[in-house]
Amino acid sequence: ARRDYWEKLPPASGRPCCPSMSKPDAWGVTKGDADLMQQKEATTEQQLIDLFAKQCIKSN
Repeated sequence: ARRDYWEKLPPASGRPCCPSMSKPDAWGVTKGDADLMQQKEATTEQQLIDLFAKQCIKSN
């Protein structure tokens, strides 16, 4: 690795915001949530409309 990498590497000492104390980005979904489940069939138009509506709500 280059010197720049090592100089910018944050310490993992238990301080707030260090890699070992990182927190999720508050996506609002977790493992097993219906929004993350895969399906065999193609995505329907209605599912896409619902997804885009959720994105608009979260971005505002």
